[in-house]
Amino acid sequence: MSLAVDVATGEKFAVKKIDKTKFWTNPKFFESIEREVAIMMEIQHPNLVRIVDFFDEENYIYLVLEL
Repeated sequence: MSLAVDVATGEKFAVKKIDKTKFWTNPKFFESIEREVAIMMEIQHPNLVRIVDFFDEENYIYLVLEL
């Protein structure tokens, strides 16, 4: 995990980086990640960390989480 800061607001976030190259042999992995991200972005509960945003790049998926 890494720390990220929104330049405009100064708000801090945690960023999780997932290496996609380790999962090329399992196409279902990408479907399950997309489904999980969609669900977690919708859920708002005080005991769960919320996914604020995610970025899908060539070799990595970045999950932006509330800190």
